[in-house]
Amino acid sequence: MSGSEGLDMQTDHVAVWKAMEDMVDAGLTKYIGLSNFNVKQIDNIVQNSRIKPSNLQIELHVYQQSKEEQEYYKKNGILITSYATMGSMGVPQGFFCGNIENPLTDTDVLAIAKTHNKTPAQVLLCHMLQLGIAVIPKSNNPGRLKQNIDIFDFHLSKQEMLRLGVLDRGEDGRRFILEGMLTHPEYPYRKP
Repeated sequence: MSGSEGLDMQTDHVAVWKAMEDMVDAGLTKYIGLSNFNVKQIDNIVQNSRIKPSNLQIELHVYQQSKEEQEYYKKNGILITSYATMGSMGVPQGFFCGNIENPLTDTDVLAIAKTHNKTPAQVLLCHMLQLGIAVIPKSNNPGRLKQNIDIFDFHLSKQEMLRLGVLDRGEDGRRFILEGMLTHPEYPYRKP
């Protein structure tokens, strides 16, 4: 199974969004947002809707910083939520086919962590928060859960933020690529 079976190849994002606006009007939800949309798709929703998205959830980490989405959403007052903030190295092989570099072992991340006496994960989370991005760290380990919240007692310098900013690989840094979706006309992450 390639993953493309059963896909609606006629997806109309605006029609789906208008149905979500109806859910807000009916009092069934307060906020509506998007996930895995590129700037062109986001702008199509914004230009053709009454209610702008409250949030965009996207893969976002030091190797895949989605800078265009960050700029667009900040300009339009919409929150970004990052998933895979630490690179999601624990995802089983075969679930993704993208970049397999590990941000938790990156030499720049390790050096910054050592400077602050923090873990690499704490540095990666702090980096996203200082960019104004909400994060969804995942762990089943109680010690790491505690570490994930223990990030509000240090601050990355401007130089450290720049150092992490240049680690961006653009689309080459993306880890979550659903091969079965690559043929869909609305697949958001085609390389130019």
